[in-house]
Amino acid sequence: MERDHETIQVRFGKNQEFDVLRTSHGPVISPLVPHESRTIALRWTVYDPQFAGGMPVYALNTANNWQEFESAMGQWWAPTLNVVYADDQGHIGYQAVGHIPQRPGGLVGVPVTDQTHEWQGVLPFASLPSSFDPLGGILATANSRIIPDGYPTPLSLEWASPYRNERIWKWLSSHEKMTRIDMLSLQTDIDSELDHELAQRFAYAIDHAHHPSGRLRTAADILRSWNGVMHTTEAAPAVRRVQVAATADVIVAGRESVDIVAAVTALAGRGHRRILTEGGPYLLSQIIEAGLLDDLCLTLSPVLAGPGADRIVADLGPLREPGGMDARRLSLAHVLADDGHLLCRYVRPAGDRGAP
Repeated sequence: MERDHETIQVRFGKNQEFDVLRTSHGPVISPLVPHESRTIALRWTVYDPQFAGGMPVYALNTANNWQEFESAMGQWWAPTLNVVYADDQGHIGYQAVGHIPQRPGGLVGVPVTDQTHEWQGVLPFASLPSSFDPLGGILATANSRIIPDGYPTPLSLEWASPYRNERIWKWLSSHEKMTRIDMLSLQTDIDSELDHELAQRFAYAIDHAHHPSGRLRTAADILRSWNGVMHTTEAAPAVRRVQVAATADVIVAGRESVDIVAAVTALAGRGHRRILTEGGPYLLSQIIEAGLLDDLCLTLSPVLAGPGADRIVADLGPLREPGGMDARRLSLAHVLADDGHLLCRYVRPAGDRGAP
């Protein structure tokens, strides 16, 4: 471990002096984490001298085409960025740039305590996401997820929510031959479809509440008539956010994808130990794979439909084959019949039940 003495010069004030401890994995940041007793170091390519290099700004500014642009961006080492390209020939492109560590052991959201997740160099530039002249003629990222499921190289555990990116795509899809003024309008756009949707749901909930107060009815009228534009002079955005803060306890479970075990554990910690889930085959497959399914309510309807019926559980390997090595047996606990429909409740055997 190395110790560096640092001085931060403060204008019109007293300079701040302190020691910085450095390890082979970067500076020690434990003092920045409240109640942390372990020694935690932050490794980042920006701080790692083995990755340091020059910035290809001149090559980027003098690039005449996509190939020269790619050649320049291939030399960019830090920080990681989303970069878009356009030229006077009508071409557009996108390229993720910067050194991203090669992690054969995968990405984890907790401090690494073993050798499994040590960096093994950086990902090749050719493996980073890029696009040139997409068929739809639109490129947008807004810091949202830029890779599909199953992408061969893990890039990050954290992406921005997709709502802003969706808004950009919809806006661009509805406009043609845009001017600089149009693009400025998009850049400063403050329309929030998410907040608009939540506002309508809150208004509906108030409308159907038992004996809502006069203030609540007024709030419902404000939310119902709102168009989703987040003007500071509008009352609706403030009402919506106050309602969310008062009624919603947001649980963050996972980064790149939902961590079902973390979600159920967080709910159990809040006293919610009996959880009813409603979702498609992918959610159900995650719950089964985590061993969290105790009861399954399944309705059988007297309707012949087909062909090509899917299972109620998405592909979990052997689960697609009846009786496969991962297939779970259930016991019929209850059944009701109504107009030819069978409403069945199945349970896992007592010795095979998981604990949320």
